[in-house]
Amino acid sequence: MKRLLLSLLFIPIVAYSAPMPQPKTCHEFHILAEAIMTLRQARVPMPEVIEAAGNNEGLIYLVEQAYDEIPYMPGELQDRAITRFAEKIYKACYFLYGTGPLTAEQREKWMNR
Repeated sequence: MKRLLLSLLFIPIVAYSAPMPQPKTCHEFHILAEAIMTLRQARVPMPEVIEAAGNNEGLIYLVEQAYDEIPYMPGELQDRAITRFAEKIYKACYFLYGTGPLTAEQREKWMNR
């Protein structure tokens, strides 16, 4: 249910090409990665999600990584794919920067990969 709510929050962003939020902590990267993978699993076309990411290379990177994954039919496999992807992104962020708020320099480095 939580994933459904997350996807419902981000579908308007994609539908109206509003910019995606800029994460400030690894936890926020986790939430954003979960939302992006939820859109992937809902089969929202990649160009719509890329457009919502704007010119932000870090967000585009997350979208590309999510769309490299196989979409599953709704159910347990889909839930696992969403969780696994979000945790992979969190782990990468945590490994690089720890759990606290990212400094402007760290955020810039991550977002412009």
